[in-house]
Amino acid sequence: MTNLYLLVPEISLIGLALIILLADMVISPMRSRLLYHAAILSAVLVLVTLPLFSSRGWLGVGSLWVVDPFSLYLKGLILGAALLTLFLSLDYSTLPQKHLGSFAALLLWATAGVMLLVS
Repeated sequence: MTNLYLLVPEISLIGLALIILLADMVISPMRSRLLYHAAILSAVLVLVTLPLFSSRGWLGVGSLWVVDPFSLYLKGLILGAALLTLFLSLDYSTLPQKHLGSFAALLLWATAGVMLLVS
């Protein structure tokens, strides 16, 4: 497939969320807050690398998805909303400590799905 590099932000976010979910099975519940911080760090990493794709409008696999400046702006807005959600739910007391990594991974996967819909 040609132009799959246009989906690098989404693919990397999905991969990082998978790593967080796999680490959630190994790390003890007392240290699961580290996974939450890893989710914040991975969302920031994808947000920082997003401007690398802003040179001009690109088409992927015919016209299946389009990466143009407007879609990059919306992807940044979506990532910002996900970061805000992660920051606001960091001290949410009713979320069990043993499920912080799963919650963060699911949030990152939902973010990647919405980013795919924007393209």
